[in-house]
Formats: sequence, structure tokens, C-alpha cells
Amino acid sequence: MTGNASAATPAAHTVAGPRRRMLIMVVFFLHALTSGTLYPRIPDIQAELGLSAGQLGLLLAGQPVGALVSILFASWLIERFGPKIIIVIALPGVALSTVLLALAPSIETGFALMAAFGISFAATNMSMNVEADRIEAATGRRLMNRCHGIWALGMLLSTSLGAAFRGFEIPVLTHFLAVFAVVVVSSLVVSLYMRPSPARAHAQASTRRKVIALPTRNTLLLSGLILAGVVPDAAIRAWSIIFMRDVFAVPDWVDSLTLPTFVLMLAFGRMAGDSVVTRFGAVRSARILILVALAGLLLVVWAPGLYVVFAGFGLMGLGVSILFPLVMSAGARLGDRPASENVTAIALVNNIINLGTPAIIGLVAESFGIRTAFGLIVPVLLLAIVLTPRLAAGDTD
Repeated sequence: MTGNASAATPAAHTVAGPRRRMLIMVVFFLHALTSGTLYPRIPDIQAELGLSAGQLGLLLAGQPVGALVSILFASWLIERFGPKIIIVIALPGVALSTVLLALAPSIETGFALMAAFGISFAATNMSMNVEADRIEAATGRRLMNRCHGIWALGMLLSTSLGAAFRGFEIPVLTHFLAVFAVVVVSSLVVSLYMRPSPARAHAQASTRRKVIALPTRNTLLLSGLILAGVVPDAAIRAWSIIFMRDVFAVPDWVDSLTLPTFVLMLAFGRMAGDSVVTRFGAVRSARILILVALAGLLLVVWAPGLYVVFAGFGLMGLGVSILFPLVMSAGARLGDRPASENVTAIALVNNIINLGTPAIIGLVAESFGIRTAFGLIVPVLLLAIVLTPRLAAGDTD
């Protein structure tokens, strides 16, 4: 008898209706809105603390450290308490950590608060992805790319507001407090109306849940692929504004437009992603878009002017748009164990690899320039092209 057999019954297909689909998309939007608040203000936090590029990289490394701690136990917590409880607690925690970061007196305190940000960010991220996968399983309809498209729209709004607030010289603390208030109220509403969906069926005979979900061979290979989505995304969120500041002498609000440009194309790719993948398949779609991301990255590294660099960031956003949701779906659909274990195992491996990414980019930027630092992403994209056949695990259409 397989575990979670009840999730495979016909009744499961009627459990997740329009309200569940709408609410999980709201959660994705709020997650992006609150986490995206931080990134446009990183240069302001750097200036406030008086950090060099290398020191800023070490500060930003606090996020993957915290995320790693969270991910180690995420699968067990999700299976024990369910996604809803974790979302309602962790989502406001993301916003609270940014408020406290704005008050940080030193790099040491800032690192601890970035770790707290990472813990809350990852806990919410894993829970909402597992819940979205469960809704997909219950309805038989693709949802993951749409959810991540909504996430990208939330990030677009958040980063655009950040650019505007920087232009109007609104204090960082005021900005973060406003977002915190919105997220707390919205989380309360979600807690009242959200009804969790049944877990996806899997092949594990035992119902015992592992506290730590270790990676398998399949999840390791998928982790190598997802790096092409995660590393460029993380690098651009943390360093694109600083890239513009260091390379081009333009006003702060122009610096801040690189992130919305990236996120706009990210959102476009994800909103169209479900239809594209259904028509062309996951493997072919991913391979073509990774090549688009590679072309955009080369434009950024060698950009002679503003228009070219904006085009490069836009192409990178389009190119990496569907990789994260595709890999998460592929991992959840492996069927060898609970979906939450595969999802968190993939995230675990990538956070370990990503642990030093902010610091490495900062140190390379300090020694060789920010363009060279962005050039480090090229091998990641080349590796992903080789690994795209692994997405066939999630390509069921």
C-alpha cells in the first residue's frame, strides 16, 4: 500500500477549487512583495553601514545561511504541520526581518538579520511550492508556472516601488514598515480562508517522515539544472543596482530600473510558461530559454551603454523565467517519496552551492570589477543546457 493513497482517489480532483488556486497565487504574490522590498535598498543599507563590496557580499551571505538552516527541516515541518501554518507564520517573518535590518547597527547584526530573512523566506518558499504542487495534483491542471508568474509580478511591483522610493529619497525604515503592515494584514486574511489540499501520492511504503530530506541522484541532477535559474536571479537581485552604479554614472532611480526590467521579463516568461511548456515540452522550452539567458548575460558583461545593458537584463529575465518552477514540478513528480522531501532536497543542495555566491561575487567585483563577477554565471548556464533532459520527469503533457 503506497503512502498518501487517499490523494489519488477521484474525490481528490474536486478538493482544490478556484478559491484554493486563487489563494495560493496570493501567497506567491505576497512572498515576492515582501522579499523584493529588500533588494532595491541594498545600496542604501551598504552606504548606511559603510561596507565595501567584499563586506557587502559577506553580509548578503547571511540569507543562504539562514535558508540552509530552514531547508534542513522544511520537509519534516511541512509534513508534520502542513503548508498553511508555516506560510502564515513565516511570511510576516520575512517582512519583520527587513524592518529590523534597516535598524542594524553593524555588519554582524546585519548578517544575523539576513539569516533570519533567509529562514523565513525559505520556509515560506518551500511551503507554497508544495501546496501549489498539491493543487496541481488535485485538479490535474498546470499551476506552478502561473504561480511563479504571479510571484514575478509581485517582485516587479516591489522593485518598481523600491526604485520610486529611492528616487523620492524615502527612508529605508519607512519603506519597510509600510510593506510589513500590508503583509501582516494580508497573512491574517489568508489564514482565515486558506484550506490545505491533500498530499500527492508517492511510492514510499512507510508513512514515517524524515526530519531531514537528503538528496537522491535524481534530485542532485535537477539541482544542477535549477542553478541556472537561481544563481542569475540571486546575482541580479543583489548586485544589478550596484553594477549600474559602478559602471555607469546615472541617477539612483535609473540604477534601480535594472531589477524591474529583469523581473518584468521574468513575469512575462512565467505567465506564458504553462502554455509554452504544454505545447513544446519542458526540455525543449528550457533549452531554448537558457540560450536566451546566455545571450543576455553576454550583453550585460560587455555592454557599452545603458540600452544594451537593459536589453541584457531583460533577456536574462526571460531566459531563466521557467527554470525554477519546471524543476520544482519535476522534483515533486518523481514519485519516489513525498513531494515535500524532493522539493526541499533540491532547495537544500542549491542553498549549499549558493552559500558562497554573494561573497564570491563581491570579492571578484572588488578585485577584478563587477563585469567579471557577472561573467562567473556563464558556466552555470552551460551546465544547465547539458542537464535539461532531466526535466522530462515533470513533462507529462
